[in-house]
Amino acid sequence: MSAFVVKDETINRIVALLFSQKVEFCGIPLVLSTEEQRARFGKELFDMNVESVRQRYGDEPECQDYQYQEVPAPSLIKGHKALSCLLYQSCEGDVEKSSLYQMMDRIHARLAQKIVHLLPEWDKAPWG
Repeated sequence: MSAFVVKDETINRIVALLFSQKVEFCGIPLVLSTEEQRARFGKELFDMNVESVRQRYGDEPECQDYQYQEVPAPSLIKGHKALSCLLYQSCEGDVEKSSLYQMMDRIHARLAQKIVHLLPEWDKAPWG
């Protein structure tokens, strides 16, 4: 498996999704109400990704520093796919054991569940 540092726009899409969905983790809201908080959280995601690539290849990846930019919130599916990409590119070494990775992995699963519950087939499927 190869790993790479995702584009800033991927991280910005994830941050915008989390902000728009008012995501909670363990019953505690993920506070992204100010632009500064969103930029800081995006940088944490970027740093997690860079560390994973560094652990994979043994040296610092060639990439620019992360630049936060406000973007419109993506659809749940586009946001979920962006988060899927980030998690896949950030699972090298011991990064996937980090609290940030674990939190994002759980949020990823919750978003998938939310997407499924919006499907017409979900309503039509029998319960029990």
